[in-house]
Amino acid sequence: MYVCLCHGISDKKIVKLVEEDGVSDIRGIKAITPLGSQCGKCIRQAKGIIQHVVLERDTAQDITVIDITEVTLKKAS
Repeated sequence: MYVCLCHGISDKKIVKLVEEDGVSDIRGIKAITPLGSQCGKCIRQAKGIIQHVVLERDTAQDITVIDITEVTLKKAS
């Protein structure tokens, strides 16, 4: 879906910039693309996409996986 109709910038492009290039705010997106430089109606939606991807990425990094195959139980004496 296009977020910025004026410049043809899609939600996929914004997600890619956040995930692959480490962009974490609207300034970073605007430094790489012309997003918001024409009419500006796309800024709010782009911010929402950035926040969603950053939150999703940060949440995924906070999850600790425990390998239960290596857990041994001791018998009560």
